Amino acid sequence: MNILLRDHEGTAAYMDDIIVYGETPEVYECRLGRVLSTLSDAGLKLNEDKCLLRQTQIQFLGLIIDAGGVRPDEKKVEAIMNIKPPQNVTEVKRILGMVHYLGRYLPGLAEITRPLNDLLKADAVWTWSHAQEQALTKVKQLVTEAPILSFFDVSKPTVVSADASSYGLGGVLFQQHDGNWKPVAYCMHTLTNPESKYAQIEKECLVVVWACERFSKYLYGLDSFLTHTDHKPLIPLINSKEIDMVPLRCQRLLIQLIRFNAKAEYVPGKSLTVADTLSRHPSSQPQLNSVELADDITALEKSTRAAWLMTCSWINEVIEVTKIDPGLQMIVVNYVRQGWPRYLSQVPEHIKPYYAEKDVLSVCDNLLIYSDRIVIPSLMRAENKKKLHDGHMGIYIYIYIYNIDVSAHPGLRPTYFVFK
Repeated sequence: MNILLRDHEGTAAYMDDIIVYGETPEVYECRLGRVLSTLSDAGLKLNEDKCLLRQTQIQFLGLIIDAGGVRPDEKKVEAIMNIKPPQNVTEVKRILGMVHYLGRYLPGLAEITRPLNDLLKADAVWTWSHAQEQALTKVKQLVTEAPILSFFDVSKPTVVSADASSYGLGGVLFQQHDGNWKPVAYCMHTLTNPESKYAQIEKECLVVVWACERFSKYLYGLDSFLTHTDHKPLIPLINSKEIDMVPLRCQRLLIQLIRFNAKAEYVPGKSLTVADTLSRHPSSQPQLNSVELADDITALEKSTRAAWLMTCSWINEVIEVTKIDPGLQMIVVNYVRQGWPRYLSQVPEHIKPYYAEKDVLSVCDNLLIYSDRIVIPSLMRAENKKKLHDGHMGIYIYIYIYNIDVSAHPGLRPTYFVFK
């Protein structure tokens, strides 16, 4: 598109998005006619339903463009503007941490945030008054305007910072300008009831894919960009591990990530200040409908299950026994869904072997899954071992002794060939 329209004045293109502008209606019509003629000659067709003609204001690449100039689209910053007032000191600290991370170079920031800092004093009584409300409104404006918020530049290094809490997702699109990482857009999402039951690795995978989808207008077509996560087990899943070897739910998510040239990088949780804050102050937003690969995802899920080579009746039996197994259902499954204890010492003794593998355990259709394999309930293991032994033919050892003329081969000794 850039090559095709390179000589067209008043015209810009990004992927399949084209903008034509002019100072007067006459200039605009002339330029538009030339662009349409060029596209027609090249055999390209436009979707009439997606074309906006003779507009005085448009949204283009996350920007609002009109006679007043260029400014960020409000949707880019609504995640910040929708942050609700904190309910306790911990939430105040989290918001202030985000503000200081983003606005560390803003003059007068200490004075603006003083009413919020007053709540952190040891002898302070919790009171959310008009002064604190004004301070919160002001700091939200500061981090959503220039010079903090920057315009997207395809030539700049790009990072998607994403984090998941037990009830929300948060993401920030950063770009490096003059040696500093500056935000371009924010997003956050409240987990649905099924999503809140995901294993932690599935939530972390979900937030990376979801954030990339939300910022797809910026990321699609980039040669490469980084995704920052504080969940180490997710790094090999995104960077190197074969999709068919990861948990089923992560498989479906990673398929959607294939169209981006993303590389995951581990960052300590304390460095994901903004994404962490947004994930803990989510607003209810509709999930982005990015189901272009829905058929492929469904096909992969079915093929994966078919590869288990197990009958439906046997799988149903595993599901039922899992529900009554005292170890799997009462403890492990609940840990996977609700979160594991922080320390191994807090885990019951017979569950400790699962703790080391907690990051690759998930629950799918009431089955406990280890990576891409079903975990058999302890009540069925003896029976299944017996079936496995009944199925193989045993081991037979044949020893063939070859007589070799040693004199014809100096240094050679008779050799035993053993075949099992």
